[in-house]
Amino acid sequence: MSRSPQAEAPAHPVELSRARMFGLIAVVGLGVSAGPLDSAVNVAFPATIAAFGVGVDAVQWIVVSYVLTYSCLLLGCGRIADIIGHKRVFVIGMLWSIAALCLCASARAFEWFLLGRIAQGIGTAALLSCGPALMTLSFPASERTRALAWYALLFSSASAAGPLLGGLFVEAYGWTSVFWFRVPILGIALLGAWFVLPSNVTANTAQTFDWLGALALIATLFAAMAALNSFGRFGFVHAWPWLLLGVSILCGYAFIRRALAIAHPIIDLRLFRDRLFASANLAHVLVNAASFMVMLLVPFYLARVFANEALLIGGFLALYPLGAVLASGVARLGLERFGAVVVSHFGLALAASGLFLASAWPAEAVIWHIVLALGLHGFGYGLFQVAVVDVVMATVPRSAQGVGGSLNMLTRTLGVVAGASLGSSLFTSLGGSAQASSSNFLGAHATVFAVAGIVVITASALLMWTVPRERPS
Repeated sequence: MSRSPQAEAPAHPVELSRARMFGLIAVVGLGVSAGPLDSAVNVAFPATIAAFGVGVDAVQWIVVSYVLTYSCLLLGCGRIADIIGHKRVFVIGMLWSIAALCLCASARAFEWFLLGRIAQGIGTAALLSCGPALMTLSFPASERTRALAWYALLFSSASAAGPLLGGLFVEAYGWTSVFWFRVPILGIALLGAWFVLPSNVTANTAQTFDWLGALALIATLFAAMAALNSFGRFGFVHAWPWLLLGVSILCGYAFIRRALAIAHPIIDLRLFRDRLFASANLAHVLVNAASFMVMLLVPFYLARVFANEALLIGGFLALYPLGAVLASGVARLGLERFGAVVVSHFGLALAASGLFLASAWPAEAVIWHIVLALGLHGFGYGLFQVAVVDVVMATVPRSAQGVGGSLNMLTRTLGVVAGASLGSSLFTSLGGSAQASSSNFLGAHATVFAVAGIVVITASALLMWTVPRERPS
């Protein structure tokens, strides 16, 4: 795997026994899992809105209150962790998340529930900003790729397990269980953190936190994601989304000016002078936007062809994250042998193939066709995901690993939000809907997935720009 000259290895990496090494991986994996396991909440949407007596339109606030919060705070939390220590912020994030999950599960009014979701977003931002940094800084530099592959494997596994666990718990214990079941998981991780996480994970207390820059960044991200969401709701002719986009651009300009003017900004923008780093982050946004079409539209297709058989729908949908799990397990070998760019291209070729296959799904279900499309896409996406996080964590210096991990999660979330908004708008504009005729639905479905495949190919082409200046191993 290639490295940037700016990337710094630990001067005195901790020698870990094999048992403690796997204990550290388990603790970080369990702690971070609180984020991807939130996919269990989606299963509980019908029961949740029924319990509070609110309409279906309230579902968007359950999602937006959480996603917007953690997305806007990720880089700031990463920067704080780089200053005061990643272990400390990780532990605080677990304690905060436990309290937030309890608030969500015990809320008796919808307003209090949304407050709990906002609090949950704060805790998730703290956890996700520290996960990759704890993995890279706790192992010798030679083990970085292996550690990040383990991290991707655990993250993908939690994403795959979320809907299944959600269905089981909601069926047995009701909607509040999708929050309660994560409390003991975090409790175990919290107990293990005191004994397993090394105490010398970097802290830079001599540096200061740029509060003005953080506020400008939060405003930039909040306005940008609100604009994307508004484009999905109001279309491209309404003034409100464009106004939000203008606010985001102005705040982004202020953030850039601030970051270039001070010694210790939230993120060192000079990192983006590196072609591979800049291209990998942009490609990450594009690929996640395209990949979200699977979670956005495939459930509706499966509901049509399998007459709303929930078990079959869930089983087929699981093929996508399970493919990513398998890819995470083998990506390390590809990175060590061929490098990040080659692995990325191979992964994106598989991911695009899966999307193009999905665009050709017929009105009558063809089992092997569905399995091949979702499996190929998931496996290719998983390869690309590991390669990108390796590029990002290799490029940022040791003193900014929290920011590096946060940036990787932020670009992923921006892609998902963009995909959800723009994908649904395109699907609707083409005459697609859950109630549409078979021909209209399949026509819109085919076009959206073909466009998604083209977006993935574009991301792969973008990475070609880095080839002349790819960093030496």
